Amino acid sequence: MGFLRRLSIQSKLLLMLLGVSIASIMVVAYIGYKSGRRALVESIRSQLSGFCQVKSTSIQNQLKTLKGLVISLSADETFLHASRTSRRALTS
Repeated sequence: MGFLRRLSIQSKLLLMLLGVSIASIMVVAYIGYKSGRRALVESIRSQLSGFCQVKSTSIQNQLKTLKGLVISLSADETFLHASRTSRRALTS
């Protein structure tokens, strides 16, 4: 504390102003960091949610296509004949 006693009132005021300025800058930076981080997390969540919905729709469409293919192949006589023939060949 002896250091502060030797300083003039002007120097003490400047040091106090500097300390308050640095403290306020740190508070604003912390608030900005937290706010920015929260915004980024929400943005990424939103993007991932959209990505999951797109993939889900894509998989559902592929399954519908496969289901239609299986149904059409099960009604095709040529496919049924080939299936029976290959099954007989594998069991023999």
